[in-house]
Amino acid sequence: ANVADGKLAFDTLVADGVAPSDIIIYGESLGSGVAVQVAAEKAPGGLILDAPYTSIADIAAGQYPWLPVRWLLRDRYDSVDYIAKVHCPLLIVHGERDEIIPVAMGRELLALANPPKQIATFKEAGHADHYMYGSYDAINAWIDARWPAGRRP
Repeated sequence: ANVADGKLAFDTLVADGVAPSDIIIYGESLGSGVAVQVAAEKAPGGLILDAPYTSIADIAAGQYPWLPVRWLLRDRYDSVDYIAKVHCPLLIVHGERDEIIPVAMGRELLALANPPKQIATFKEAGHADHYMYGSYDAINAWIDARWPAGRRP
């Protein structure tokens, strides 16, 4: 239902008169899998993935290697299956000391994504604290580079 809710939110904005090109989808951690799927189907102006993963199954297998998690999970949020279907500017932000979602997963998604694409990693940051190391500056600079102040979504 999370992906359906994301699509409904996007469609509601469009129905209210917001141009799809003025919508930036932002997905953080678990929400990054939802954001990728919504962006793959819709036509947003941009996509920001904050600590994204390749799939929930990959994370679970890394955390619980002794359990058959790949067989047990129903909602897999396989971002690797959707990222190539995204055709809008992409920014990935990730802490290099993230112990929940390895930065390597963000880099893998970046490699699979269509241009234009960019990654901003933060050497000292973990999973949810990269704002303390400059991620807001990186996000705002990315937005400013695509949408000048007078035309910002």
